[in-house]
Amino acid sequence: MIICITGKRSQRISVFEAGKALVKCSTTGVEVIIDKCAVPGVDPATIHLKDSTCSAVEYTKDSWMVVAGFSDCGMELGFSDEKVTLENTLMLGKAIIDGRVVSRKYEIDFSCNYANVAKASSAVKASKYVYSCITFDVNDSQPFEMSFIFGLDFYKSVKFTDPINSADNFELGSSLFGQVASTTALPDSLKFSVSKCTVQDKNIDQSVDVLDTCPVEGINFEFMESQSVDRTAVKFSFDSFAFPTSAADTVIDVSCEVNICERVQNQ
Repeated sequence: MIICITGKRSQRISVFEAGKALVKCSTTGVEVIIDKCAVPGVDPATIHLKDSTCSAVEYTKDSWMVVAGFSDCGMELGFSDEKVTLENTLMLGKAIIDGRVVSRKYEIDFSCNYANVAKASSAVKASKYVYSCITFDVNDSQPFEMSFIFGLDFYKSVKFTDPINSADNFELGSSLFGQVASTTALPDSLKFSVSKCTVQDKNIDQSVDVLDTCPVEGINFEFMESQSVDRTAVKFSFDSFAFPTSAADTVIDVSCEVNICERVQNQ
């Protein structure tokens, strides 16, 4: 909740100190919400990010909002401490009340942090994580980094058109065709790769890696050539199997580790 404080002008309480702004980070970009009572007398046209094309619009009758995508309005993408960082600056113009300037301009830096490692898992259908956004006060630290959301689906053939569903059974030794993809549009400035995949029978608590940077021998794990063209998904195949003590009708779970990095221009 945003609380606005009032006081005598002789106390020289700066306009922005009288209220708060909230930053909302998501996998598509950033929203900054500023309570109107925090910036009385400030022309909304002077409330913007580094690039003034992302300026304030009315969000509710009591607040302004500035919205920017991952690559918009001066957003700076970086990598720090194994996190993806998205940084910008909120600009606030002078407050003018009754013809008098009652506050100076403000430039308030903020950032959003994202984990650069995510997981995708499947027992025949994609597993999705629940966090799609996080909101925090512009003056506070982000409580935890967000994760990009990826899913893992399996298909019956190399065409990747006919998905395996919960009613399907696979014959041991036959090829399984997996695809890891972001469940939402990944920003153009980012790309991802799959570095590790693990097969597990949770009923007997037994697992084996089929990919660990390099494919594991004996599983016939291979990446599909199409991934060099299709930047939106990583496709692979391996020979299906179960463990010696697995039940005849067991469910095999597969999870993959996804690494997110910056896309180099013209690549």
